[in-house]
Amino acid sequence: MYAVSNRYLGPPGRTLPWQARYSAYGLWAVYALIALVIRAQLGLFPGVIGYGVVAVVAVVATQASMRWVNPDRSAASAAGLFAAELRAPRRGREHSRTTVLDPSAVSVAVTRPIPEPTPESMPGWISAPRWAGPQLRESEEARQ
Repeated sequence: MYAVSNRYLGPPGRTLPWQARYSAYGLWAVYALIALVIRAQLGLFPGVIGYGVVAVVAVVATQASMRWVNPDRSAASAAGLFAAELRAPRRGREHSRTTVLDPSAVSVAVTRPIPEPTPESMPGWISAPRWAGPQLRESEEARQ
């Protein structure tokens, strides 16, 4: 059986406008701390805007992480899974191929764009359609 009340809704009588699991608040604090350190080291987003960016980054990272966390898989086991994936052996470089392009071997054909036809460039062009009838075609010719 799963825990019925594993979400913090806020203080009694004053619910928050969002629902979050208890583990999400702790995970958010970890992500916010990491984002604050990165922001301080890189000198990004000075002032109050920087703290807002840190909060938004932490919320997005927490939402993405909480998709993997459920009652069967805790946040600690999800973090352990991520760390194991980082340490997993990969194929060696002998299996990968690197291709280097030589710019002198590439030929590029330079062409000019074809201009759009205009009534002035086509001497026999009539602006009225064929189905318009003789009256409309005559009035178009009279205007020109």
